[in-house]
Amino acid sequence: MRKVMIWTAVLVSALVVITGCTPSEKKAVVKAPEAPTVDLALKFADGQTAVYKVGMETWRTAKFEGPELSKEPKLKSGRTGQELQMVCAQEIASVHADGSAVAKITIKELKYSSEATSEVTNTFDSTNEADKAKPFAKLIGQTYTMKLMPDGKAEVVDFAALRSAITEGSAKDLVAGLFSDKELAKLHTVEALPESATQKVGSTWSRIEPSPRGMMDAKNFEKVYTLMGVDNGVAVVEMKAVPSTKPLDSTEMNSQAMMTSMFKNMMESKDNFTGKLLLGTDGTLNSYVETLDAQWFATDPAAKSGTEPDKITMGFLQKHSIKKVD
Repeated sequence: MRKVMIWTAVLVSALVVITGCTPSEKKAVVKAPEAPTVDLALKFADGQTAVYKVGMETWRTAKFEGPELSKEPKLKSGRTGQELQMVCAQEIASVHADGSAVAKITIKELKYSSEATSEVTNTFDSTNEADKAKPFAKLIGQTYTMKLMPDGKAEVVDFAALRSAITEGSAKDLVAGLFSDKELAKLHTVEALPESATQKVGSTWSRIEPSPRGMMDAKNFEKVYTLMGVDNGVAVVEMKAVPSTKPLDSTEMNSQAMMTSMFKNMMESKDNFTGKLLLGTDGTLNSYVETLDAQWFATDPAAKSGTEPDKITMGFLQKHSIKKVD
């Protein structure tokens, strides 16, 4: 009997050493706190007003360096593209049962500039007294109507007054392009919102988007959005995009991209596609921005050792922003 008691004591001692606890002691199970849930959807109310600054810009750049390229007259360094910025008063005229709203947008301020190889081709700033005699000044005070949806999508309802504000000259054609149904919808769309509004902090969602027209390299990007957290009643969503392995559909490739895709294989490339959304937990859009900054580099491989090689740097920048200013 004594031997049995001794062996029992030994086994108990060994169990304590191995498990770190006595047989009667139970480990407490601690559950990790559940991530908070956030409703990521725009919310509207009849008569709701706000002032937003919206902008869209697209630039292509080229830089030619070296003993031979710098002497070639047909190769000019510089940037080509355009930038549009507007300060708009937004008033919600009505809200539908599905949460979408009809919004009246009135242009309060407008800036526009375009360049061709760094030479200014158009410029307008409604805050400059000297520009108030230009045709674009007729757009100030014009109102158009948009349908805004909880998931961030936007559609044009009526922009007849805006379209007819300028009736002749090159400014009329420029307005037709800048303020087409497609461009206006893009200007007021918030792409960062998920299909399912209810998301937990830390959750991610993604969408595939083809590269914009004008890029040297035709490809698909996978834009991955992450709900980072909530700070003082504002949900923070960040986006990072990477080239997608999904093959391009032939209809997605424009003629310029098809030609330059052959050339881009001779160059190193770097893409930086990022974005950020600040959305109030009450459904108010505070700010939204997405920026694609892509560059391509090439150095003459035949350059002799000890001599300056010819270099080519090409770039593409596209930025879309919406910010609540009042």
